[in-house]
Amino acid sequence: MSILKLKSKDPVLTNGFSKKEIDHIINDDDDKNNVKITEFPSTLIIGSSANIKGNVKDDNEITIYGNVEGDIECKKLTVGKSGSAKGKIITENLVIEGNVDGDIKVKDHLTIYTTGRTSGKISYGSINIDDGGKIEGEINYKDKTIVQEDFDDWKPL
Repeated sequence: MSILKLKSKDPVLTNGFSKKEIDHIINDDDDKNNVKITEFPSTLIIGSSANIKGNVKDDNEITIYGNVEGDIECKKLTVGKSGSAKGKIITENLVIEGNVDGDIKVKDHLTIYTTGRTSGKISYGSINIDDGGKIEGEINYKDKTIVQEDFDDWKPL
């Protein structure tokens, strides 16, 4: 089991300079408060020749063009035409152009394009399926505004 986590080392500035480059500029100026540093979220791209067996987790976006077999957790997941994912998936938004199989929990929006195919136990907040897109298995709509109660103390008669 492995967890792959990529994070940018140097923040990128709004004007395109790196922090090291701007430090040199700031040292020449007296007004350091005019510089605004913005960190951009990381994006993990798994190329078409990559085959990963293990868990993948990122706080932001993951795009898969290769093959991933294992659990995936991220904010947004895109599976390209040549991509496939198999395992437990937890994400806010999922875009499928390739193949996805497993226990899939999409908190917000699930999009399946014409070349996309998914199967397994699937829950979603909203869904869009293009003509030709395929979905099969146990499919459940989950309204994120309604909190469902667990009835652990209830027993069948």
